Amino acid sequence: MVTIVDDLPRPFPAGNGMVNKTLSAAGPWRHEVSDRKWNDLSAGQRNAIKILALGELTLKIAMLVDIQRRPASQIRGPKGAWRAAAVVNLLGPVSYFAFGRRRAR
Repeated sequence: MVTIVDDLPRPFPAGNGMVNKTLSAAGPWRHEVSDRKWNDLSAGQRNAIKILALGELTLKIAMLVDIQRRPASQIRGPKGAWRAAAVVNLLGPVSYFAFGRRRAR
Protein backbone atom coordinates (compact mmCIF):
# COMPACT_ATOMS: atom_id res chain seq x y z
CA MET A 1 0.00 0.00 0.00
CA VAL A 2 1.33 3.43 -0.93
CA THR A 3 0.74 6.26 1.54
CA ILE A 4 0.61 9.82 0.21
CA VAL A 5 0.98 12.57 2.80
CA ASP A 6 -0.26 15.43 0.63
CA ASP A 7 -3.09 15.94 -1.82
CA LEU A 8 -1.01 17.18 -4.76
CA PRO A 9 -1.71 15.48 -8.09
CA ARG A 10 0.59 12.61 -9.04
CA PRO A 11 1.90 12.19 -12.59
CA PHE A 12 1.65 8.40 -12.22
CA PRO A 13 -1.44 6.49 -11.08
CA ALA A 14 -1.37 5.05 -7.56
CA GLY A 15 -1.44 1.35 -6.93
CA ASN A 16 0.52 0.33 -10.03
CA GLY A 17 3.00 -1.61 -7.87
CA MET A 18 5.89 0.55 -9.00
CA VAL A 19 7.67 3.56 -7.54
CA ASN A 20 5.30 6.51 -7.48
CA LYS A 21 6.66 10.04 -7.85
CA THR A 22 4.86 12.87 -6.15
CA LEU A 23 5.44 16.57 -6.62
CA SER A 24 5.72 18.01 -3.13
CA ALA A 25 6.37 21.40 -1.58
CA ALA A 26 9.34 19.93 0.32
CA GLY A 27 11.29 18.99 -2.80
CA PRO A 28 11.00 18.53 -6.55
CA TRP A 29 10.31 14.76 -6.49
CA ARG A 30 9.67 12.37 -3.64
CA HIS A 31 9.86 8.63 -4.30
CA GLU A 32 7.52 6.27 -2.54
CA VAL A 33 7.97 2.53 -2.79
CA SER A 34 5.03 0.17 -2.74
CA ASP A 35 4.81 -2.98 -0.63
CA ARG A 36 5.30 -5.25 -3.62
CA LYS A 37 6.64 -8.68 -2.65
CA TRP A 38 8.73 -11.22 -4.57
CA ASN A 39 5.68 -13.45 -5.14
CA ASP A 40 3.76 -10.50 -6.63
CA LEU A 41 6.22 -10.39 -9.55
CA SER A 42 5.52 -12.39 -12.67
CA ALA A 43 7.69 -15.42 -13.47
CA GLY A 44 9.41 -13.44 -16.24
CA GLN A 45 10.25 -10.57 -13.88
CA ARG A 46 11.61 -12.95 -11.25
CA ASN A 47 13.74 -14.75 -13.86
CA ALA A 48 15.07 -11.44 -15.20
CA ILE A 49 16.11 -10.38 -11.69
CA LYS A 50 17.80 -13.75 -11.12
CA ILE A 51 19.72 -13.53 -14.42
CA LEU A 52 20.83 -9.95 -13.73
CA ALA A 53 21.93 -10.85 -10.20
CA LEU A 54 23.88 -13.84 -11.51
CA GLY A 55 25.58 -11.62 -14.11
CA GLU A 56 26.54 -9.09 -11.43
CA LEU A 57 27.89 -11.83 -9.16
CA THR A 58 29.90 -13.30 -12.05
CA LEU A 59 31.46 -9.89 -12.79
CA LYS A 60 32.38 -9.41 -9.12
CA ILE A 61 33.99 -12.84 -8.87
CA ALA A 62 35.88 -12.31 -12.16
CA MET A 63 37.08 -8.93 -10.89
CA LEU A 64 38.31 -10.31 -7.56
CA VAL A 65 40.05 -13.28 -9.23
CA ASP A 66 41.71 -10.95 -11.75
CA ILE A 67 42.92 -8.63 -8.97
CA GLN A 68 44.33 -11.60 -7.06
CA ARG A 69 46.21 -13.03 -10.07
CA ARG A 70 47.37 -9.80 -11.71
CA PRO A 71 50.61 -8.15 -10.48
CA ALA A 72 50.14 -4.77 -8.81
CA SER A 73 52.20 -3.15 -11.57
CA GLN A 74 49.44 -4.01 -14.07
CA ILE A 75 46.67 -2.41 -12.00
CA ARG A 76 45.98 1.32 -11.82
CA GLY A 77 45.72 2.20 -8.13
CA PRO A 78 45.97 0.01 -5.04
CA LYS A 79 44.50 -3.48 -5.16
CA GLY A 80 42.68 -2.87 -1.87
CA ALA A 81 40.82 0.09 -3.32
CA TRP A 82 39.64 -1.99 -6.27
CA ARG A 83 38.57 -4.80 -3.93
CA ALA A 84 36.54 -2.23 -1.97
CA ALA A 85 35.01 -1.02 -5.25
CA ALA A 86 33.53 -4.50 -5.70
CA VAL A 87 31.01 -3.53 -3.01
CA VAL A 88 29.54 -0.89 -5.32
CA ASN A 89 27.03 -3.02 -7.18
CA LEU A 90 27.60 -3.11 -10.92
CA LEU A 91 29.64 0.10 -11.08
CA GLY A 92 32.68 -1.31 -9.22
CA PRO A 93 33.43 -4.30 -11.48
CA VAL A 94 32.63 -2.42 -14.68
CA SER A 95 34.92 0.44 -13.61
CA TYR A 96 37.72 -2.00 -12.81
CA PHE A 97 37.56 -3.74 -16.18
CA ALA A 98 37.23 -0.40 -18.02
CA PHE A 99 39.82 1.67 -16.14
CA GLY A 100 41.61 -0.36 -13.46
CA ARG A 101 43.72 -2.71 -15.57
CA ARG A 102 46.75 -1.60 -17.51
CA ARG A 103 46.94 -2.86 -21.06
CA ALA A 104 49.73 -5.28 -21.94
CA ARG A 105 52.46 -3.60 -23.97
